[in-house]
Amino acid sequence: MSSDRLVASLRGVGKRFPVHHQPPARSLKEAALGGFRELRQRRWQWALRDVDLDVAAGTSLGLIGHNGAGKSCLLRLMGGVGHPTTGTVDVGGKVGALLELGTGFHPELTGRESALLALLIAGCTRREAQDLLPSVAAFAELEAHLDQPLRTYSSGMAARLAFAVATSTEPDLLLVDEVLAVGDLAFQQRCLARIEEHRHRGATVVLVSHDPALVAHTCEEVAWLDHGRLVTQGPTARVLAAYVEANETAARAATPADLAPVLSTQGRPLVPGVNRVGSQEAQIDAVHLLDGWGRPATEVPAGGAVTVEVALSVSDDVGGACLGVRIVRAADRLACVDTSTPVHPGDGEVRMELERLDLAPGAYDVVVGLFDPSWASTFDHHEHAYPLLVVGDGPHAALLAPPLRWVRPCPARAGRVTSGEPATPSTPPPAAERPGPERGGPARAAGPSWPAGGGGRGR
Repeated sequence: MSSDRLVASLRGVGKRFPVHHQPPARSLKEAALGGFRELRQRRWQWALRDVDLDVAAGTSLGLIGHNGAGKSCLLRLMGGVGHPTTGTVDVGGKVGALLELGTGFHPELTGRESALLALLIAGCTRREAQDLLPSVAAFAELEAHLDQPLRTYSSGMAARLAFAVATSTEPDLLLVDEVLAVGDLAFQQRCLARIEEHRHRGATVVLVSHDPALVAHTCEEVAWLDHGRLVTQGPTARVLAAYVEANETAARAATPADLAPVLSTQGRPLVPGVNRVGSQEAQIDAVHLLDGWGRPATEVPAGGAVTVEVALSVSDDVGGACLGVRIVRAADRLACVDTSTPVHPGDGEVRMELERLDLAPGAYDVVVGLFDPSWASTFDHHEHAYPLLVVGDGPHAALLAPPLRWVRPCPARAGRVTSGEPATPSTPPPAAERPGPERGGPARAAGPSWPAGGGGRGR
C-alpha cells in the first residue's frame, strides 16, 4: 500500500435484504388483512458476510467478482448509503460517490439546474456550485445545451453531465461503480483521465468493474468478492491472475460433455475442455484472419493491416454477449492487443479491423471469446487455434516495431547556433535525399488501409 494511514476500514461487515415471495403490503390495512403473513414468513438474503477490508490513503483499489458478489453493496456502504447489518464501516475524509450516473436528475430540469442541484447535494455552497459550473459544462462539452431540459438530452449527454458534476469536487475518497461502461470510447477516456487527475492529487480511488484490463490499468490493489465474501485482497497482478484462473476452471466445468471436437478455420483442433471452453449458450462458429487486401492470411507484414472476422450465434434467450479479441505473443502469452465489443442476437458476423499491426516479427496467436455482458461467465472461448505470423526485417528484441528512420547527419535546426555563427532557418532535404527506414522499424506496408478497429476495450 502507498500509505499506512487508512481512509476506510471495514470489520466483520455483513448486509442482508428481505426476499419477498409476493408483492409487499402497500399499507398497514393491507398487511393486517393478510394476517401479517409477509412479516411472519419473511426470508433474508445476505449480500455481504464477514468482510474485513482496509483501504490505504492515496491508493487505488479495484473490486472484482461476478454479478451478485456484493461489490456494489460494499461500495454503497462505504459511501454512506445504508448501514451494515453486522460489523462496522469507518470512512474518513470527504467522499465522492459515482454509484449511478444521473441519480436525482429530473427530466424537466435544465442541465444547469440539475448540475447546481447535484453540487448542492454533494455539499457545495451556492457560491461554490456557481463557480464550478463553467468547468462542469466545459468537461461535459455541453455549454450550448446547458439551458435545455434534460429530457432533450441523449443518454450520452446526460452521462457526461453526471460524471462532470460528480468529479468536479475534490474528494478524499472517490467511489466509482461501473460508470465507465457507459458512453462512447472518447467519453470513457475522458473519465479515466479525470480519475487519474484525482489519483495524482492524492485522492483514494475504489473502483468496481468487470473489465480486468481497466482494473489492471487503474488499480494498485484488488479485492476479490465471491457470493458476498472476501476471497483475497492484494497486489493487482496476483489477485487478477487468481481470479482469471478461477474463471477458466469454471468455464471448463461448464463446457458440455457432448461437445464434439472440431477443426478451426486454420486447421487447428478445437478440443472441448482444453482449448475450447464455455457453456455454449452463445457460440463462435468460425474465425477468419484477413490481410490488408481482405484475403485469408496466416501471416502479415509488420505494420500491415489485419482483420479478425468472427461468425457467431447469439440466441434471443441469451439476449446479448461481449465478444473479446486478443492478440498474444505465442512464446509467453503476453497480451499485445486486447479489445471487446457488445454483440446481440442477429449479429451473425462481426469484424475487428486493425489498421496497423506494429508488432515485432514473430509468432502470435489470436484468442477469441464470447462472454456474458457482466464478464462473469464464459459462453465460448477459443485459444491456440488461430496462429498469426508477423514477418519483417530481421529479429527484434522489443515487442513493438513502429515505423521509424535514422537521419544522419542531422540538418541544422532553426534557432540552433553552431560554431559561433548566427542561426539561420533550415529546410528539410528533398524527399529523394532523405534516408529510408533502417533495421529497428518496418517500412509502411503496401496495400489499402482499413478503418481503425478501436485499439482499446470498446465498451
